[in-house]
Amino acid sequence: MLVWFGGFLLNRGELIMKHAARVLLPYLAVLALPFTSADLLGQSPREIAKRVSPSVVLLVMEDAGGQPLGMGSGFVVLEGVVATNMHVIANAARGYAKFAGQSTKHDIRGIVACDPGRDLVLLAVEGVKAPSLAIGNSDEVAVGDTVYAVGCPRGVEGTFSAGVVSSVHKIGEDYLFQVTAPLSRGSSGGPVVNSKGEVIGVAFAILEEGQNLNFVIPSSYLVTLMAKRRQAQPLGGLLESEPGSSEAVGQEFWRLIANSLRKAAQQGDAEAMFLLGVLHADGRGVAKDDGEAVVWYRKAAQRGFAGAMYNLGVMHADGRGVAKDDREAVAWYRKAAQQGDAEAMYNLGVMHAAGRGVPQDYGEAAGWFRRAAQRGDAKAMFLLGVMHADGSGVAKD
Repeated sequence: MLVWFGGFLLNRGELIMKHAARVLLPYLAVLALPFTSADLLGQSPREIAKRVSPSVVLLVMEDAGGQPLGMGSGFVVLEGVVATNMHVIANAARGYAKFAGQSTKHDIRGIVACDPGRDLVLLAVEGVKAPSLAIGNSDEVAVGDTVYAVGCPRGVEGTFSAGVVSSVHKIGEDYLFQVTAPLSRGSSGGPVVNSKGEVIGVAFAILEEGQNLNFVIPSSYLVTLMAKRRQAQPLGGLLESEPGSSEAVGQEFWRLIANSLRKAAQQGDAEAMFLLGVLHADGRGVAKDDGEAVVWYRKAAQRGFAGAMYNLGVMHADGRGVAKDDREAVAWYRKAAQQGDAEAMYNLGVMHAAGRGVPQDYGEAAGWFRRAAQRGDAKAMFLLGVMHADGSGVAKD
């Protein structure tokens, strides 16, 4: 099932914990912008956090009856105007913004501009007087650049994380940025800033597979949208005038991405094959088809792409697009683990602990959890602690 900004979760109830499936949620980039801030040069991460965080808000969306629909992040771009993703507000009748550490709820008056195709929206918010964040030039973004993501994942206000731009993918005439700054559910709509504290993108989505595949919408589109502001329109009327449902948001963008990935896959690009599989599993930009997803995963796996091997294990474990076969799942997890995939190591531990596809063996499970933990897998660290506390497969300690 789709979980905006946090990806899809392939749920295996028998396993000790849920495995995160790989999901694509993309993003573009580029172009310039008008604001400058020479005084931002040479800031430390602490200084950037201090400058940026006060302009970031938690967004809580509600239905007509006042029941919560979901949460997201946003940030002030103009006096009384907050930027976020459209999928954060989709289907909401009303909502409010809240600054970290403050109890005041600022009502959302309505929408002043939106771009459903790129999942961006500008909201008019009552009483918002925080400083407007400077917008940076996304045309200057390059692989290796330091970036910081600020948001409210899972409602935790004022979260700040660091990373780098790990890839710049060309999508038709546009670009797709990939960053390693950790993003979680609820970070949607938060700013991603450069080492000067300037916004170079809006947090959009994460491919939740233990490989830090996080995607951000470039600031160039935000700049274009800011020039199209109009009188605020009520949230409740969104669906009457714009394709604002979460199902419609970004679909044209997804089709462009799928077409671009297909061309790259036909030229032998293993990552493009893998991502096409993800899109088919998700039904984004292409028909939802688990069988087709498996085809693309298999092609990528044949070229040594560990993520595809892991996903083939997930598909076999769940019986999606292929026959349910725990032994086959274990075989694919093992291949991915041999490539250094920590999530696959963790899943092998789960399979050994549960006796699925292999004999039940807590000692073997602990061994795989330890390998995954050494690569930073928090779930594996937790289960190792549990096993030592119980003396399961390891000394009780």
